[in-house]
Amino acid sequence: MKIDEYGYVIYDDTPSVENTNNTQSQTTSTGSNSYFDEPCFWYEYGAAFWIITLLISIGIALLTSMVFAPMIFGHGSSVSGFLAGIADFLYGIAPYAVFIGAIIGCIIYNVNGTKRCHSAHEYILSSLCAIAGAVGAGLIMFLLTIGVYIVAGILAVAIIIAVIVAIVSSN
Repeated sequence: MKIDEYGYVIYDDTPSVENTNNTQSQTTSTGSNSYFDEPCFWYEYGAAFWIITLLISIGIALLTSMVFAPMIFGHGSSVSGFLAGIADFLYGIAPYAVFIGAIIGCIIYNVNGTKRCHSAHEYILSSLCAIAGAVGAGLIMFLLTIGVYIVAGILAVAIIIAVIVAIVSSN
């Protein structure tokens, strides 16, 4: 029995012969490594894994960017102004950011999983990473939009304080 580089147990069914002589010890094993001799199914190979998981993540990306992003970010506002324009711009690019985030989440997981044969749980984890990437990108876009209003509020308070200090110091 051996353990490969990924932590899987490899059973070696060949008998080993040991000489118990104190002056000489000899071990003979004629088996091959069953990890590399065992064939993979077509969907377990790396190319199939990448193609299938990227197609799944594109489906997740389309679903999140076409259904969920408009529900969260809306379709823009009718208010005109500099801050509203920046917020509308961020709301407008949010579905694209969510789409790209889902693809990047899948790619980050797939790059870290460099194995010969891929199992079903890796397909599920790759899809979950695509969802996490979409959620992360959407959260970043939402926080950027809120950040615009927070920065504008801080600037407004700073201007009001500056005007008050100027009036008080001039007397």
